[in-house]
Amino acid sequence: MSDALPRLTTAQAAARLGVKRATLYAYVARGLIASVRGEAGGSTFDPLEIESFAANGSARRARAPGQAMPGRPLMVLDWDLTLLTQDALHFRGVPAAELARRPFEEAVTFFWSGGVPPEPLGAAETQRRPKASPDTDALLGTERSALDRLIVATVLAATQDAHRQELERDAVLRASRGLLKRFAETLNRPASRTAAGTIADSLWLSIAGRAPEPGDIALLNAALVLCIDHDLAASTMAARVAASARADLYGCVIAALGALSGTLHGSVSIAAWELIAETMRTGRPAAALSRQVAAGRGTPGFGHLVYTGEDPRATALFERMRELSHYRDVMQAVDQLRGVVRARLHRDANVDLALAALSVGAGGTHGAAQAVFAIGRTAGWTAHVLDEYSKRPLRLRPESRYRGVPPEST
Repeated sequence: MSDALPRLTTAQAAARLGVKRATLYAYVARGLIASVRGEAGGSTFDPLEIESFAANGSARRARAPGQAMPGRPLMVLDWDLTLLTQDALHFRGVPAAELARRPFEEAVTFFWSGGVPPEPLGAAETQRRPKASPDTDALLGTERSALDRLIVATVLAATQDAHRQELERDAVLRASRGLLKRFAETLNRPASRTAAGTIADSLWLSIAGRAPEPGDIALLNAALVLCIDHDLAASTMAARVAASARADLYGCVIAALGALSGTLHGSVSIAAWELIAETMRTGRPAAALSRQVAAGRGTPGFGHLVYTGEDPRATALFERMRELSHYRDVMQAVDQLRGVVRARLHRDANVDLALAALSVGAGGTHGAAQAVFAIGRTAGWTAHVLDEYSKRPLRLRPESRYRGVPPEST
């Protein structure tokens, strides 16, 4: 089957590059970008050439070795939580991929510990078990998403917690344990919300479109662990800013979930899900990529600001999926996409593509990967909130420099 790429119009190409049409035509005149006359008239452009040009432009503006990433440093935060390097990710000194072989509950307890083992995540909640709450779907409109349900669940949990203003470590960890359990139960279908088991067991019931096969729960558990933290991502910074103002844990999580909903952060996996699903349906990876570029989404699931090669979180999840025969078709689509992107753009896969592959392979909807990301990361936000509570209040407030019209002199 031919895999000719649907070409971009002048308007689409200019929008992707963030330039005016005249600037785009100047690039063509200088031989930087090629254009072809379309059948209906007007110039058309190769979408992956435009994407490559956009990436090269970003690279020219990016940091040199040893320099801070764009936008940094507002300030540098010291901690002992996560180490992120160009090719590895460690949680408290342990490789994240190694920690992903432990149950999520155990990995979270380790991440929270800081040398002082807290009560295990799976411990029974007797004094502060949240009251039964109405189905969150009943409180939402028809366009609700998994993230919407988590936000509403957080608000409900906050209103039922008489101790929410207590910011001591033990109180915050108790609140977080209850919130993580509530999240898994909130996302479950109503008929299965009494199912016992781990958070991964419970979560599978809502993100998957089929019963779990051998290896599925361990795979989902690994995904949750690998999503616990990733340095100062936008959502983590949002949680810390709220904590700096001494918002309670629930307020911090709501701030973080708001940032996570961004199309450049936690919602990337939704577009990656569509990319994989279309490739599996049509067998045309380049065409599927072209449609994402034309829609202004770039190449979702590929590339990273820090890692020079493949995201180690993606590597760990792909290795697990290759061991399971029922992920053979989805991994074939992933490999087709990786082949095109590596050849044309020299980008490697990141965790968004891996989470999307897990979701597609599980028969889940396009929002399932985002839910996995959000629940895993909530455990990480808790550690960051506690760390911020130990620091000077309101320290995360950058100064502004006014560049507007000067006030009239009197």
